[in-house]
Amino acid sequence: MDIPGDGTFLDSLGDPIYDAWVTWGSGGFDLEAIGVISRNMNFEIWQDLQGLTGGERGALADPDGDGIVNLMEYSAALMPLAPDFPSDLQSLIYEDGRVGLVFYRDERAVDLVYEVEVSDNLQNWEIIARSEHGGLMQPVHPYMPEITEKSASTIESIQVIREVRVRDIHANAPQRFMRIRVRK
Repeated sequence: MDIPGDGTFLDSLGDPIYDAWVTWGSGGFDLEAIGVISRNMNFEIWQDLQGLTGGERGALADPDGDGIVNLMEYSAALMPLAPDFPSDLQSLIYEDGRVGLVFYRDERAVDLVYEVEVSDNLQNWEIIARSEHGGLMQPVHPYMPEITEKSASTIESIQVIREVRVRDIHANAPQRFMRIRVRK
């Protein structure tokens, strides 16, 4: 039996139920909407879903003028038509004498490779961690950075946006730089 939704009946949390559709003669239910989260996406599909057209499209385009190009917006599940802050893309941390990088990645972006790189001089960069095809960030031999990933979603069952933390293995280096590189 369907519960008439005039607010008379309460749900298990004590909130009133509002439902204009009453059914008779069956134990039916009302289906308002179904949401599906695809586990696979690529850059072209993402551009279509974001409504990008003409000059707004392309890996190096920046339609919202925030300094973050589409490929990086796609990699971090940002919105290309709404300005973001650079800290929405990545941020550096410094803990216990070790530098680290925090960034977000969309595990549905199966056409991307994420690489965390380190340098002592901004000239020579070495890859210390990599994620490919939506997989978890993994150390790149011979480096053993500290890597943690957790869902960045407020809904734990929907874990498509991941907060990734990669801390360098070198403590107390005179200078150390880190960056995230993303490529198709």
